[in-house]
Amino acid sequence: MYVIWFRLVYDDIVGASVKPQHVLLQRWPGYSSVERQESWGEIVAKQQKKQMLWLLVFVLALLPLAELFSKNYIFSQYVNLNQRKEFIANFHKDYLDSDLTKLGVFLDLSCSQSRFITNQSSRARLYTEHLHWLLYDEAGNMSLLEEIFDKANLSINADVTYVKLNSEEELSKERLFTLYDVYNKGSHLGGKLNITIDQNIYCNHSTCEIKEFLSELHKRTRLQQRSNLKGITFRQVALVTVLPLNSSEKSLMDFLNSEDNVHLDWITRLGYRNNLHLQEVLQFNFSNIWQDQWSLNDTIGGAIGEVVTEQVELSTSAFVLSPARLRAICPTMEVAQFRSVCLFRTPHNAGIKPGVFLEPFKPSVWLVFVALLVFSGLLLWLIFRLEHRWLQRCLAFIPSLLSSCLISIGAACIQGSHLIPNSTGGRLAFISLMLTSFLMYNYYTSIVVSTLLGSPVRSNIKTIQQLADSSLDVGFQDLPFNMVYLNSSPRTDIINLVKRKVEGRDPKSIWLNAKDGVLRVRQQPGFVFVLEASFSYNVVEKYYLPHEICELNEIPFRPESAVYTILHRNSTYKELFKQIQLRMLEVGMIQKHRLFYTKTKLHCFSNNYVIKVGMEYAAPLFIALLIAYFVALFVLLLELGWAYLGRRNLERLITSLPLDTPDDQIKAFLKSQDDIHKDPFPRMGYQTHQALMDMLDCNFSYIFRDRWSDRSELTGGLIEDLINGTVDLAATGFIYTSGRSKLFKPLAWHSSFRSVCMFLNPRSAGTELRVTEFLEPFSWSVWLMFSILLLFTGFLLWLTFLLERRMSRGDMETSLLTSCLLSFGAACIQGAWLLPRSTGGRMVFYAIMLTCFLMYNYYTSIVVSTLLGAPPKSIIRTIQQLADSNLEVAVEPTIYTKVYVESSDLADIRRLYRKKVLNKDPKRIWLSSEKGVLMVRNNPGFVFIAESATAYIYVAKHYLPHEICQLNEIMLRAETSGHTIVLKTSSFVELFKLSQLRLLETGVHFRNFRFWVRTKLHCYQSNVTVVVGLESAGPLFLLLLSAYIICLFVLGLEILWHKRQLRAARN
Repeated sequence: MYVIWFRLVYDDIVGASVKPQHVLLQRWPGYSSVERQESWGEIVAKQQKKQMLWLLVFVLALLPLAELFSKNYIFSQYVNLNQRKEFIANFHKDYLDSDLTKLGVFLDLSCSQSRFITNQSSRARLYTEHLHWLLYDEAGNMSLLEEIFDKANLSINADVTYVKLNSEEELSKERLFTLYDVYNKGSHLGGKLNITIDQNIYCNHSTCEIKEFLSELHKRTRLQQRSNLKGITFRQVALVTVLPLNSSEKSLMDFLNSEDNVHLDWITRLGYRNNLHLQEVLQFNFSNIWQDQWSLNDTIGGAIGEVVTEQVELSTSAFVLSPARLRAICPTMEVAQFRSVCLFRTPHNAGIKPGVFLEPFKPSVWLVFVALLVFSGLLLWLIFRLEHRWLQRCLAFIPSLLSSCLISIGAACIQGSHLIPNSTGGRLAFISLMLTSFLMYNYYTSIVVSTLLGSPVRSNIKTIQQLADSSLDVGFQDLPFNMVYLNSSPRTDIINLVKRKVEGRDPKSIWLNAKDGVLRVRQQPGFVFVLEASFSYNVVEKYYLPHEICELNEIPFRPESAVYTILHRNSTYKELFKQIQLRMLEVGMIQKHRLFYTKTKLHCFSNNYVIKVGMEYAAPLFIALLIAYFVALFVLLLELGWAYLGRRNLERLITSLPLDTPDDQIKAFLKSQDDIHKDPFPRMGYQTHQALMDMLDCNFSYIFRDRWSDRSELTGGLIEDLINGTVDLAATGFIYTSGRSKLFKPLAWHSSFRSVCMFLNPRSAGTELRVTEFLEPFSWSVWLMFSILLLFTGFLLWLTFLLERRMSRGDMETSLLTSCLLSFGAACIQGAWLLPRSTGGRMVFYAIMLTCFLMYNYYTSIVVSTLLGAPPKSIIRTIQQLADSNLEVAVEPTIYTKVYVESSDLADIRRLYRKKVLNKDPKRIWLSSEKGVLMVRNNPGFVFIAESATAYIYVAKHYLPHEICQLNEIMLRAETSGHTIVLKTSSFVELFKLSQLRLLETGVHFRNFRFWVRTKLHCYQSNVTVVVGLESAGPLFLLLLSAYIICLFVLGLEILWHKRQLRAARN
C-alpha cells in the first residue's frame, strides 16, 4: 500500500464559508514505489499508472486540482490549517500518525502555522522515509528554510524535497520550478543540514516535464548519495565479560583488537571487527559505552537494554532473536550459530557386554562349528580305536572320547596335540580339522582387528531426557544465558534435568569454567559438561589428544539457533547498514572473521594412536574364564564323587490432512516445523513465500489443493488453477516439461525431486555358499606354488631325518607322510613335537616357519580389508531388472509418485506397474513412508519406492549407521528439478522472478530447502562389528566334512591293505 498526503494552503484566499470536508479513505491493493522524490505536479500526472491514496488540504482556489484528482480516482482529505494553534495542537497524531506505509505531505512554508507544524513534526520524528515531504515557498526564501530545519530532527533517510519557483523564467501557461533535496545525516549525532540542488521542471495545470538535471542525484539511489557519514559519531555498546568494567579504556580496546585467546568474548570481538569495516566504508566515528552482560531478560538491562532505549546506535555483540525482542529491535544480518551441547566420554563400564567376544560370528556359525568339533572328536576317537585293533603302528593306549574331543577343541584354539593318528587317513582327518580351525581363526582375528580399528564405543544416551534419567554427573559452563535457560525453559526434559542434576547440589561442583569442565570430562569418563560449542571447542582442541576427541559423545542441549547484529526498530540507518553488511557477506569478510573466532566442528583422527584394549573388551573373557573355573571345579567334585562311589560298587558287585480441514488449521500446519516428512515441498514453499510476502509488502490469499495435477500434466490440481488464472503463484515447484513450456515461464529453481527404490539384499542372495571364498585372498598360482613348496619342504625334512638316523643322531624313523604333516602344520601356524637335531635341518624348519608366517600375514591382511570394505550390493541396477525379479514391491502413496507409477509412458515403468502393482492387494502395495522404510529393514529383499524428501528422515531415524550402508538404491526416474512457474501472460512475471532470485541470492530459499528436503543419507560403515555368516564360513564346514569322508575312505583302504599284508605273512 502506497499512500501520499498532500497539503495545499494559501492564506490570502481562504474564505470563512469554506469548511473542511472529509472523504472516506480507502486502501488499494498493490502499488508501485516512487524510485526518487518528485514534485507534487509529477505525482499528480502519474496517478493513472499508480494506485495511491492521497490526503489533500483543500481550499476553494484549488478546485481544478481537486477535480483532476477525482477524475484519476485519487481520494483526498481537506484540512484547514489557518486556525488557532489549540485546534491543531495534535496535528501530527490526528493526521500523520497512520498505519499506511507512506504518506505524502505538501507544505507551503509561507503559511502562518508552517513553523509550528515543522517543529511539531521534528519532535515526533516524522522526517523519515515513511513521509514524503514536499516543501514550497513561492518567495524562494532559502534562509527561511535553513532557519526552520537547521536544528530539526532530520534523518539520513529523510524524504524531503524543497520546491522553489523560478520567477525569472515564468511563462504565460507554464512555470519553472527548481527542486532541492533536504536531509541531515544525523542532527543529534553531529550531522549538518544538507540542501542539494536537484533539477528544473516545467509544470502546467495537467502535466510536468523535466527540463534539466542540475546535479548527479538522479544517477544514484538516496542511500548511495548519502552513504558518506563523515562527521557523524555513533554511540556503540561494547560488551566485555572477561575484564572488569573499571579497567582503563586502553585495556578494553586492546582486548577487542587482540587476536589472542580468540574464544574469550568471541561474539563481541567478532562484532567489533565487523563494525570496524562499517566504519571504514561509511567513514563515521564512534564512542564506546561498556557493558558486562547481554541482558537481564529479553529486552531489559545490559547491552540489549542500551539498544532498546536508544542510548546507542551500534552494538558489538550479536543476539539471539525472540518475539519480545523483535518488537523493539531490527536484525540486520546473521553473524554466527549459537550451539550448546552436552559433552562427555563413554563411561568405562558402558561397553561391557557378556557376549562381546561372540559377536564376530552369528549364533548359527558358532552352533555349526561346535557341532563339527564334537563330530571331529568322535571321528578321532573312532580312528584311534580302529588303529589299535587293525594296525601294528598305533598308540600304546586308546584315548577316551573326552580326550578326542579335547584334541578337536584344542585344534579350534590353534593348539597342537601330542596325540596324532598314525594312519594316513587319520592324519588327513587331523590336518582337515587344523586347516578349518586356522581359517576360522583368521576370520575371527580379522573381525576383532576391524572392531579395534573402528570407531570408539558410543554411549546410548542420545537425548536430554535420557541424560536426566541416567546416573551421570552433570556440570554447566558458567555463562549467564545457561543459567537463564535452565531457570526459564518450559521444556519437560530440561525441567527434569534441573530437578535431578542441579537442585540440591553444590553450585561449585555444577557451575565450572570452560577449562575446568573440559578437563574434568577428559579425566572422568561419564561426567557430562554443558558448554557453548563455538568458543569452547578451542579448549577441547588445546587439552585433548586427537584420538581422545573421537571418544567424545555430544547431545544437543537446546535447538541450534543463529545470532544477529541488531539495530533499534526505528533506527534511520538500518537500510544503509543492511546494504553494507550484505556486501561484506558477499565478499567473504564476515565469513573470514567467523572462521577465525568460532569453531563449529572438532576434527577426529582415531588412527593416530596405539590401540589399547580396555576392560570393556577383556572383562567378558575374564568373567567367562572364572565361570569356567567354577564349572570345572564343580565337575571335578562330581567326578571325584563318582569315582568314590564306583570304587564302593566295585567292591560289592565287581562291575514404525483432508481438504475439508479449516483454513486456520491448514495454515498452522504449513507454518509448523514438526513432522518435516509430511508435505515437505508445499511447507517449504509456503514458508519461503512468507519472506516473499514481506519483500513485496503485500498480502496473500490461499486456495488449497491436494495434488499438483491429474494424470495429464496440464489438468487438475494446482496446474489447472494456474492456467485458469484462479491463482497467481503456487507455493510449490513443478517439473518444467515441454507441454508446460507452452503456457508457463519458469522463474527460479525451487527444489529437486528424487524418487528411489530402496531395498536390502535378499537373504537368499547373501547366503549362497561360495565354495572358493576362503581361497580368494590368493590366486590359484600362489596356492599351487605354496602347496608344492610345502611338499618339497616335507620331502626335505624327511631326507634330513633319514640322514640324521644314518649318522646315528636320531633314534626314531620318520616317514615321508609325517614330514609332510610337519610342513603342513607349519603352514597352519602350528608347532611340531618332532624337530631335526642338526643345525641345517633346523634352518630348513625355521625357513618354512618364516615363509608360512609371512603368508599368514598376507592372508590375514587381505581378509581384514575384505571385511572392512563396502558391503555387497545387489546386481539389480535398473527398473527393468526390478520388474523381472521376484522381489516384492511397495509404493509410497504421495500423489506425484503414485501418478508417475500409474501413468508413465516409459516401458520399464509400465512393466513394473503391471507385474508388481496392478492386481495386487492395495494394503500391501501402498504403504506410508515410515511403514515402508521399516518393511525394508525388517524384510531383506522388500523394495519400497518413495521420494527421498519424505523417506530419508525415517531411514535416519530407524536405521543404524551401518544398515544405511547396506541399502541398495535404484532411481525410479532421473533426478529432476522443480521450478516456480507462472503463466507467460501474467503481469507479475518480472516482479516475481526478481524477488525469487533475491531469495536465492540471500540464502533464504536454500535455508528452507536444507531444512525440509533430505537428498542424501550418511553411511558410517566403520561403526559396526562385522559379522561373518554361513555364506562365508559354510564352505569351510563343507570342506571339512568332505575331507572327513575322504579320510574315512583312505583309512578303510589302509586297513584292507594291512589285513592283506597279515595274510601274506601267515602264508
